[in-house]
Amino acid sequence: MSKHLLVFCVQGFVAFGKKPLAESNCLYALGGGKVVDGTFPESRILSAQCRMELRAYIAGPYLRDVKIAVNAAADYFDNVENVSRSQVVVFDIDETALSHLPEWQEYQLADVPEDDSARRAWQAAGNAPALTPSRSLYNALYHQGFTLTFLTGRHDTGNNRQSTASNLQAAGYGSQCTDPNITESQPCYLQLDMRDPDDTRLASVYKPDKRAQLTARGYVIAGSLGDQWSDLAGTSAAIASFKLPNPMYYIL
Repeated sequence: MSKHLLVFCVQGFVAFGKKPLAESNCLYALGGGKVVDGTFPESRILSAQCRMELRAYIAGPYLRDVKIAVNAAADYFDNVENVSRSQVVVFDIDETALSHLPEWQEYQLADVPEDDSARRAWQAAGNAPALTPSRSLYNALYHQGFTLTFLTGRHDTGNNRQSTASNLQAAGYGSQCTDPNITESQPCYLQLDMRDPDDTRLASVYKPDKRAQLTARGYVIAGSLGDQWSDLAGTSAAIASFKLPNPMYYIL
């Protein structure tokens, strides 16, 4: 089968005004500021109006848009024939498997200063809830016969691996499979790929390299889900890729 990229974009609406987002003055409500580590603004520059519109989107339409994207993925995978454990579906973690909504509401939408160290500390605490549409798809794909794996941009430093694995298990994603070729009663995953401590590559370079390692082991990358284009694009891309919405940040 030839490789192709499936992209699903959903046009948002301002929840409190009933007007299309395209008519808003806050098309880029992510805000700006001095960039840290090539990814996040050091201190977010965001007007009160745009912050209010972003809060409104997060409070309602955001999860609706996640469901639309995940449902499109479910419809696609339901029609894949001759599924086997040699076919792997790659899940990103942050804003794909796990949700940062509590952190967004506590810091980024509440006019509370936050830097990248605070964000990493929030991740290390391991309390992120599941993004429930993704978890439902994950469970369905496992029982359909796909192999599932996680590929995250988090660094494998300190207790990050342990806290991430514990968070995934607590959120309902199970643990690493004892034998990926045997179907267990509860879903499990092939591996948890994390960055080496000194890996500073762009996600758009790092993630294709990790996918290529899977194909070198004989796996077919049947699908990929992520909230960033850099989760999906590049060499060794999946046969079908699905982009989830993320109104809060962008990673190259």
